[in-house]
Amino acid sequence: MSGQLPAKQLNSSRIKTSLRRHVLSLIDNNCSSVCYRAAWRVRDRALDLARNSISGKRITLDELLHNIPGVRFFVSAITAVQATSERDRGLIFPAVSFFIVYSPSDDCSEEIIFDVLNNEDPEADVVRIRPRQPGDGDSLAHVLFNVVKNHNNEFVNEMVRLSNDYGIQRQLNDPDRPPIPPPHFPRTSTRIVVVDAEFGPAIHAARQNLEADGFQCEVHGIVEIPPAEPQLDNATSDLTETIRTFERFIKQMGYALYK
Repeated sequence: MSGQLPAKQLNSSRIKTSLRRHVLSLIDNNCSSVCYRAAWRVRDRALDLARNSISGKRITLDELLHNIPGVRFFVSAITAVQATSERDRGLIFPAVSFFIVYSPSDDCSEEIIFDVLNNEDPEADVVRIRPRQPGDGDSLAHVLFNVVKNHNNEFVNEMVRLSNDYGIQRQLNDPDRPPIPPPHFPRTSTRIVVVDAEFGPAIHAARQNLEADGFQCEVHGIVEIPPAEPQLDNATSDLTETIRTFERFIKQMGYALYK
């Protein structure tokens, strides 16, 4: 792994301005936001496995968030947390941070989002990310900066690359897996996931502007594949199966309207 340590904060004033202008500006009075981080504070071989699996864990959590009614879009960032206790001094734990924009309702709240993230993996330590100085008028920006602070960090980027390789190899070695390409693993540690298609064009444009300002991220939209049509006869059976295989290929590769 790279000798560079994970970042403690986002330092680029240009990127901060760009995030305010192109991401935070999308949040209107009908939306709320909340930030959480899931960290795997494990040791020894379990720590190696958690690092190798972090890309797959992120994809799983992204899909769970996508399926919550009312989530509009979210920023998903693989990151890392340095241990602070004497027992774990020197350890760096893999983590995934989220900045989630949603429309509050009985089906979508801070508590519901937390439960979805917290109940997925018993080894994950899920906590809410709060501003260090609440009430300073810029709290929303501060927590977003915290989520994405490792967007171009060498240590985190190398962890993502190794985890992608590990995840793809596991897929290829799975005897029960259909003979189609492995799922798409984001090349960057940070991505913006479009859930509500209304945000698609704006987020696609935001990504281009953010990239021009030096921010590294991808845009992803998870598309729900409708059920295939019922099989009518033997002649259509093979065609239907081919279509289903193609649909699984599209979904696993992560293709979407706003890729």
